[in-house]
Amino acid sequence: MELSWYALQSKPHKESQLLRGLESAGFEAWYPSYRVKPVNPRSRKIRPLFPRYLFVRINLEEQPVSTFTWMANAIGLVSFGDEPAPVPDRLIEAVHERLREMTNVLGYAEEFNPGDR
Repeated sequence: MELSWYALQSKPHKESQLLRGLESAGFEAWYPSYRVKPVNPRSRKIRPLFPRYLFVRINLEEQPVSTFTWMANAIGLVSFGDEPAPVPDRLIEAVHERLREMTNVLGYAEEFNPGDR
């Protein structure tokens, strides 16, 4: 089996800590986020695109699923039944491209509002 992307759910507001933990353990991981220009300068300037979710690239034949269930700040891999659901590479590439488009002009993205596409 080859490397595939999987969605990993984190505990609330622990995405950054989980990302650091994954990277320090040697995993390829990605936390889709974007820079905003907030009205209040003390508020967060980096916002998650998918709150509480990161992506990790692994080979499930070499890495047991329990690794991500028991990892600090993680809840586990997104699964259907007992089988972790792989995320297609083309979807990861499309999200990367969309984030580049959002931030390319100004260096930060406008806030999303309910109903935005």
